[in-house]
Amino acid sequence: MSVAAVAFPAALFVFAMSTSYALSLGALVVVGVAVVSFLALANSSIQLMTPDGMRGRVMSVYTTVFLGMMPVGHSIMGTLASA
Repeated sequence: MSVAAVAFPAALFVFAMSTSYALSLGALVVVGVAVVSFLALANSSIQLMTPDGMRGRVMSVYTTVFLGMMPVGHSIMGTLASA
């Protein structure tokens, strides 16, 4: 999981600084693989650490917080990008 957490910002930085189409495409492939890997491993880790009787509740709270905070983050990033 730590490899994906390091690969994502590194590849995103390469994408941001790239002037080559091929390099940008490769960086975005790495970004996609890193995001999918990180999310899959995070979900698995949470499920493995949670007791059986609480797993459904914990995952529902995790999903609600994860998806519910996206509009907040998008609003903040949109404001920063337009500044």
